[in-house]
Amino acid sequence: MANPNLTNPWAGLSSYQDPSSCEKPLLFCGRDNESYDVAHLIDDNLFVTLYGRSGTGKTSLLNAGVFPLLRKEGYLPIRVRLGTDAKDTSFQQCLIDQVIRAMDGVGFLHTWPVVGMPDDRQAPEYLWSFFARTRFIDTEGNVLFPVLVLDQFEEVLRWRPEDTEVLLRQIYYMLDKGHALEDRMVGGQLYSYDFNFRFLVAIREDELYRLEDCIDNNYLPEMKSCRYRLRNLTEEGAREVILKPSQGLFQHGTTASSGGQLQRCEDEIIADRIIASIQRSDTRDKRVSTVALSLICSRIFVYYQQHPGRPYIDLETVERVIEGDPFENYYREATRSLSSREKAYLETHLVDLDERRKTVPEQELKDHIRNATTLLEGDMRLLQRASTEGNSSRVELIHDSFCRPLLEMKKKREKRELRKKWAGRLAMLLLVGVVIFAQQKRLLGNQEQLNKALISEKLNDTDSTTTVSGPLVVDGIRYDVVSPSEEQIAAWSKEFYQACADKVNEMMKQSAYDVPSEMLRKYPTLVYLVLNSESIPDHQEKQSWFDLYPMMNDSQIYQLYEILYREAYRLASINAKYEIRKAEIQEKYKD
Repeated sequence: MANPNLTNPWAGLSSYQDPSSCEKPLLFCGRDNESYDVAHLIDDNLFVTLYGRSGTGKTSLLNAGVFPLLRKEGYLPIRVRLGTDAKDTSFQQCLIDQVIRAMDGVGFLHTWPVVGMPDDRQAPEYLWSFFARTRFIDTEGNVLFPVLVLDQFEEVLRWRPEDTEVLLRQIYYMLDKGHALEDRMVGGQLYSYDFNFRFLVAIREDELYRLEDCIDNNYLPEMKSCRYRLRNLTEEGAREVILKPSQGLFQHGTTASSGGQLQRCEDEIIADRIIASIQRSDTRDKRVSTVALSLICSRIFVYYQQHPGRPYIDLETVERVIEGDPFENYYREATRSLSSREKAYLETHLVDLDERRKTVPEQELKDHIRNATTLLEGDMRLLQRASTEGNSSRVELIHDSFCRPLLEMKKKREKRELRKKWAGRLAMLLLVGVVIFAQQKRLLGNQEQLNKALISEKLNDTDSTTTVSGPLVVDGIRYDVVSPSEEQIAAWSKEFYQACADKVNEMMKQSAYDVPSEMLRKYPTLVYLVLNSESIPDHQEKQSWFDLYPMMNDSQIYQLYEILYREAYRLASINAKYEIRKAEIQEKYKD
């Protein structure tokens, strides 16, 4: 039975933490080779660049994989996120403060007065002077070598590019072996310059070009010499991530594979099913998304904890969790308590049309989202603080993988709103059409009675029974004065098409409407009717029907045409009939 006191053995969307900084660190698996590779690069080089696609686990690799290895070799790893840590200070002072803070409880700093510290923090030798003057000693008297890990470096390249250029020039000054000091005796002790530092820059792969530009613009070629690309997990590594932390959680026992030849453990079958749900079938690269695997495993454990009647995690539990997009499922759950307006804000302001994260000021987020803090710090954390701008923090989605679900939901929401708006307008137009038809029928009857009375009064003879007949032409269309049949209306509709199609192009030259080219080509008469409709008098309303055209099917287009044509026919026939009667009266009584 599920134990509610168990700790989730997977980090989910959070990064794995440095074991030295937490009481119960999670078991970090599947990255042994990568951890050793990066640790060896740092040991052999003064400056290393670690890059990889968002979600490959760069921060987790450094915290839980590389840092423990570095400590065994006498290094002092110090992770710095300048985008947030240097909020109220310069980058240079932030790095120095972080080094001093990291030495608290570990040892002490011994200062050699071999060089002075310049007053100008922008000076090329500023950071070099601090490290040249300082030796870092642990409590047992051993010399430590600080490793400054500049994580999420794309933030400062994007938000503080000028300060970043100054920082990189200072680091480059430190890398130059020509600036090393000769051995000397200081206060009776031997001083030796030993390059007592290492730098590692961790950056997203799609932002690496920013670093390239900064290096090229300032001519810092040695910063390109040592780079390591972190990729997603191999299948073997992914299987370790699933099985090693899950001891006692997965269903035990064995089952026969196809043909009954091979006995396989249930937990191995579960691991294969989880991996298969993440791997993309449309690519040769069968690596497993690090962040997707961590999220799915974490959500499987949460589901298991929420159903205490289950004695272990079985395949049925896994199938329930892996159904659908894990990031979309997580987003829906994290925003379940938000209103439609609040969701619309997230979907509009936190992702762009290129499926990239956008940042917004934290205060603005709190002004639009009532429970914004839960999205930043709760169990279903969806956002993170990305950088600072002045005294204001900016926030973004916790991961790029949420961009596509948010963008898809934004599109679905906009389509729903457009359909709702279109349906309401079409319904209103249909109602208007019915009302116009009824009104014009009534007006036609009243006009006929009025004209008959007028003729009777003017002639005062047997001509009161005279009816007017014969064709009439209005706006290039032939009409009949008697009530038309459906067949006559259909025939006149064809004439109307020919008469109006040629007029549309001239009308469009003088109008400010944005009409879809397909609509103008296939349905010029419909365009003419919308432009001249008296039941759609407002400019914006006319434009809205042109905007809705791509959403309409053939039936709806025909229905709209019928309404507008009948409106035009009725209005024209009434006007024409009145003019004919008027002309006949004038003809009869002219001198």
